[in-house]
Amino acid sequence: MRGRRAGMVLVLLVAVGAGGCDSGTGAGTPDLRGYYTQQLTWRTCGAQGLTDSALRDLGEAANSATLAAMECARLTVPRDYARPAAGDLKLALSRFRARSGGARIGSLVPNFGGPGTPGIDQLGAEIDSTFAGLRASFDLIGMDPRGWGQSEPVTCTGSGDAAGATSGTGAGASAGLGAGAAADDPLAQLQRVAADRTARARGCQVRSGALLPYVGTVDSARDLDVLRAALGDRKLNFLGFSYGSRLGAVYAHQFPSLVGRMSLDGIIDPSLDYAGTAVSLVQAEEQGVGNFLADCLRRGPADCPFSGDQGEARGQLQQAFDAVAAKPVESTEGTLDRGVFQSALSRAVWDTGSWPDLRAALTALIRDQDAGPLAKLGGATPPAGASSASWVAPAVADPPGDNASAIYTAVECRDTAGRYSPPQAVAATTEFLAASSLFGPGAESSLLDCSGWPVRGDDTWRDVSAKGAPPVLMVGTRTDPATPYPGMARMATATGVGVVLTYAGQGHIAYRLSDCVRRAEDAFLTSGTLPKPGTVCPAE
Repeated sequence: MRGRRAGMVLVLLVAVGAGGCDSGTGAGTPDLRGYYTQQLTWRTCGAQGLTDSALRDLGEAANSATLAAMECARLTVPRDYARPAAGDLKLALSRFRARSGGARIGSLVPNFGGPGTPGIDQLGAEIDSTFAGLRASFDLIGMDPRGWGQSEPVTCTGSGDAAGATSGTGAGASAGLGAGAAADDPLAQLQRVAADRTARARGCQVRSGALLPYVGTVDSARDLDVLRAALGDRKLNFLGFSYGSRLGAVYAHQFPSLVGRMSLDGIIDPSLDYAGTAVSLVQAEEQGVGNFLADCLRRGPADCPFSGDQGEARGQLQQAFDAVAAKPVESTEGTLDRGVFQSALSRAVWDTGSWPDLRAALTALIRDQDAGPLAKLGGATPPAGASSASWVAPAVADPPGDNASAIYTAVECRDTAGRYSPPQAVAATTEFLAASSLFGPGAESSLLDCSGWPVRGDDTWRDVSAKGAPPVLMVGTRTDPATPYPGMARMATATGVGVVLTYAGQGHIAYRLSDCVRRAEDAFLTSGTLPKPGTVCPAE
């Protein structure tokens, strides 16, 4: 890499030891010097460094001059940091150099969350929009963490088909219980869910078992430090969204003296266990629906199917939901059942831009008895015979179809010691229903995601104390369905170095929702300027 010198490498190795994780120079510790001194070989890959699915999504934009400048490389890391002799992993990287004429600071590594959102494809998709301002100061580095995307992807099915992939919490997970099966015993339903998850876990072990013990956040954070050294950077500059906030906080815990400018947006709460997190997500979704209903009523009967005050509107929505849950409705867009209804509502709390579509879909259901728009909005499977055209260009092959779901489960089950039985899930039903009568039904099935998982987990990541690290900017959205707002303050307290910025709106990842937030985060990353304590960006 340009500008790299052997003397710098030695300084970096000393810094690694000071940061809390030894590079292997001491007696009795693994020797990691070969990883820290590696030279990255960058090649121009252009749009062909993206997967087929990313190119299809981008369409003509994939031929832009910006993507033509995209470079690719592979980073070598140990599969097991405690036993480097056990073998290596090759992690996929991309790079967009800082724009010429700018005052280059160094490299900036974003993580887009999930776990399961490939960094290379996502950076390629957003380089001209979301990150245009940061390219004046940084080489932007895309990275697919171990087990994701192009970096030895974890799979449980081994096919290009995502059928049978189930993971996650909240409304999306509830579909596994079988909508409309009210007469069935709840324990029997959850036993079937556990059996399904266990069968899938066996597939994961068969196809990806050698990697599953090593995909946790603690290992991925160590990969970030190897990347920092290979890039020739003295400190890591990092922008973490959603799950990326967990990854960044763990890095700060492991390597506090090597943290550069770090901004975390959509903060995961380190104080909650697996079950507590699941309940908090249901509560946040309920809050978001309340905001949607308040906005709907303000628009009047011409644009809103509900009437009365907010409590009455909530009751009308509940009545429509209960009817569908008891008797799913067929439509030209597929079946509208409980899980699809919940999924459609979830869009309202994830993205306020979908509120017009949700209002129209609920109007069609309630006033016209047409379930099609809401089924489509909720992602129902279209009737047989429906097809869509696809554009295919030569590119990196897509990872297995279940990779996003599989790596989500693999990371979450590695990052928690929690393992729940069907009776325990049944016992949790009351708490989920108390959190929301819309999103609570079926959410208890999310507690069974790690059923039969072949690798034990632990809660090591939850220790995020970062004494000695510089201030880290932490951004929270008041109504965030995926990383509820209270988690930001708890993460700031737990690390001891958080400086908080609030977005008063609704949705997930304020950097994408608010110009005010984006300006504040960009200012911190490029100049080190932190917002004043208590700063709140208004809803947009």
